[in-house]
Amino acid sequence: DGHWKREKAKELFKLFITHPGELLPREKIFSLIWPEENEETASRDFKVALNALNSVLEPTRKARTSPYFIKRQGQAYGLDRDSSYILDVEIFQEKIEKALKENNQELLEEALELYQGDYLSFSLYHDWIREPREHLRRMFFLGCEKLARIFLEKGEPEKALALSEKMLAHDNCWEVAYQLAMQAYLDMDNRYLAQQMYLKCVKTLEEELAIEPLPATREYLKKVFGPGGLERFEKELKNKRGGYWHERH
Repeated sequence: DGHWKREKAKELFKLFITHPGELLPREKIFSLIWPEENEETASRDFKVALNALNSVLEPTRKARTSPYFIKRQGQAYGLDRDSSYILDVEIFQEKIEKALKENNQELLEEALELYQGDYLSFSLYHDWIREPREHLRRMFFLGCEKLARIFLEKGEPEKALALSEKMLAHDNCWEVAYQLAMQAYLDMDNRYLAQQMYLKCVKTLEEELAIEPLPATREYLKKVFGPGGLERFEKELKNKRGGYWHERH
């Protein structure tokens, strides 16, 4: 970060890596990064930010030579596909999409190792980052779910449990993670911890979202108590907590 002397240059770089291989018209860049400025001011600030960005990417580039990483075509700008850059986000997306399509365990493991958290997590207030961030996050969870199910099918519940914990570390309201953890504990003949995982799910969803678990989650608990025992357990639980849950179907 010490190389970034201008915050708008960093924003411009984030915009370009969010649209790799795409040349963005100047007007679109202005509307995303300088939405409140008039065209004259935005154009001036864009030139300053672009020069600063090129200086960060190529500090030794000679004056009046064309940038290597940033391409201009008419009034459109973006990362030059012919330059030798590598984006880990692109590698993750390619691997995870292929792994999910092929149900490939090895590729899933490789892809999930690349995911280190939400995309550009420190840029919380840029609307143009929100959609790709949520897409990548969703792909990460789908990959974890798929791999956990593979481990359960292969009789490796400990590995499935580790993936469940990994999902919950990223989002403690991701309900499928609780379901997979409960199944993993059941496969390990540990009904007590399966029950405790359900209680943790109930508590988290109630406190964070004011909702109750999905019917699919309750189905796992039937394996612990049986249908009759489940009804008694949940009645006691609701009486004990005294909270109001929004129904989910």
